[in-house]
Amino acid sequence: SFGIAHDGDADRAVFVDETGRFVEENAEFAIVAQHICRQKTGIIVTPVSSGQVIEETARREGSSVHYTPVGSIYVARTMRALLEKGEPVIFGGEGNGGLIFPDHQFCRDGGMTAAMMVSLLASSEKKLSELARQLPERHIIKDKIVSDNGAEILAFLSSQFHDRVIDRTDGVKIGTKDAWALVRASGTEPIIRIIIDARSQEEGRSLYDDLKSRLKTIVV
Repeated sequence: SFGIAHDGDADRAVFVDETGRFVEENAEFAIVAQHICRQKTGIIVTPVSSGQVIEETARREGSSVHYTPVGSIYVARTMRALLEKGEPVIFGGEGNGGLIFPDHQFCRDGGMTAAMMVSLLASSEKKLSELARQLPERHIIKDKIVSDNGAEILAFLSSQFHDRVIDRTDGVKIGTKDAWALVRASGTEPIIRIIIDARSQEEGRSLYDDLKSRLKTIVV
């Protein structure tokens, strides 16, 4: 048994396992990605804000990840563009329960996500909690800062962490594959979003504390 919840327009789906424990959305993405990659390998398209567990799971199953700016529209457009070039795109979506199945349609589909989860649980003969435990361990911290000086803050962080910037697709991603921080300005409100993704809680907290201490010198 497990539970499914949809948002208002049902383009996203999230899950609780048979114990009532919430399955974090990046883990949900990785579980579905693993199932798809075991049927066919190729490219998974997702924003830079998505959890590292998705890339690690894809690589473990012989597939790769292509990153986009944040937003399902960028994911869908990139999937279509890559397919038009003959690239083997097999799956996409965001780490928020919004998954895209290119063999079905190029938009987030909560109903299809729910059906896929039912199918993979039936075929694997495993409980949802078991599948979640088998994923690479990652720890996520999310925070936000109220500010309309996004460009100034991102420029400051790029300077502060100039030797540790690993991606500028959307905002600035700092760190390594073991522990990274994505800092980006919201596209809809005057806030700066922070996501920390780390292999251990200690690494994540250390990076978060370092980031926040530096931001205190510029954010008032």
